[in-house]
Amino acid sequence: MGKRRGKGEGSIYQREDGLWIGAVDLGWSSGKRARKVVNGRTRAEVAKRLQKSSPPWPRVSPSAPDRMTVEAYLSDWISNRVPAREP
Repeated sequence: MGKRRGKGEGSIYQREDGLWIGAVDLGWSSGKRARKVVNGRTRAEVAKRLQKSSPPWPRVSPSAPDRMTVEAYLSDWISNRVPAREP
């Protein structure tokens, strides 16, 4: 059975032409997912490049206060994350 890569370490696969491809998720930027894709002739080369380009783990995400109500969360979410729409 093969080894599994850890959470946040990305993925590595081999294309039909023999080239190895690696991709790591860098998070979200302006509502779009940011990914770093690298390629190489060997799996080890791609793994080394991914390790250099991946962000330090664990990533720190903004956390909500311990006692935030649903009303307060939704109010904050609507005012800060949802773009304004014209009626």
